[in-house]
Amino acid sequence: MIEPFFVFAAICAIAVAVLGEVWRGRAVAERHLRMDAERRTERAERRLEHLDRLFSVLSTSQRERLEFFQAVVEERNRQDAKWGTADRWTPDQFARILGEEFGEVCEAINDRDWKNLEVEAVQVAACCLKWREVGKREGEP
Repeated sequence: MIEPFFVFAAICAIAVAVLGEVWRGRAVAERHLRMDAERRTERAERRLEHLDRLFSVLSTSQRERLEFFQAVVEERNRQDAKWGTADRWTPDQFARILGEEFGEVCEAINDRDWKNLEVEAVQVAACCLKWREVGKREGEP
């Protein structure tokens, strides 16, 4: 007959071996995840460096244009989120909206409110972009 102590010792040895394998597997998996995260971080850093180099090549006026266009696109997204796509607007409706926005540009110039002038200029450009987007979808040249 097998002694209970030997059975218990054998079960403990098997448990320790299994837990050791699980622990080693977990350690390997964690190491792989860290390496993968480090590689992704390095790749992202290289991309940012590349973009910084590209951006540094641009002249000041080109950078300002890109920033302005980015602001226009953000304003268009904000307008769509607030008002919907409004693809059924007539040219008269667009002209009224554009006229109102341009009036706000003129008002900012008269008030010498340069900060508001930039905001209003972005809104005028976004309105013009919307006009063009709708025209393109409707087949206008």
